[in-house]
Amino acid sequence: MKTIFLGFCSLLAFVTAYSQEVTAPKYSNPKPSPNEAASFSNGGYRAQTKSVFTMPEKGRNPFWPIGFIPRQKSSIIEEQLLRIPIEQYKVTSIILDTPSIAVINGKDYTRGQFLTQATATGTIKLLITNIEDGLVTVQYKAIVGKIPISRK
Repeated sequence: MKTIFLGFCSLLAFVTAYSQEVTAPKYSNPKPSPNEAASFSNGGYRAQTKSVFTMPEKGRNPFWPIGFIPRQKSSIIEEQLLRIPIEQYKVTSIILDTPSIAVINGKDYTRGQFLTQATATGTIKLLITNIEDGLVTVQYKAIVGKIPISRK
């Protein structure tokens, strides 16, 4: 108990000793005039050469985080790639209940699930936004497609 009390007292003495307000040193020189202040705004330092960074042709960008791998940019225009081919999907039945269920290509899907679509650059996921009587609405980014039920 005495050691805790002594530790607390020494901490209190340390804090009060160093808590006095620190004042800035006083200079004998008056403030410079506005013209002088403008000419010495950078402390009178003038750079001999300006620093320039040029990215090497091949190599890693040094400003990227460690382990970052950039995505490869494709030359295919994304607008052409994002056409939703509804002919790939066959809706065989729709159940309008809570939740609504649509059978697409032999699998059950509800609203909010994703359909996968293979493209030239990989696969994308189409979100099922609505299931209506005879129609399933899918969306990818801003593109909306409607898949009708096949009546064969």
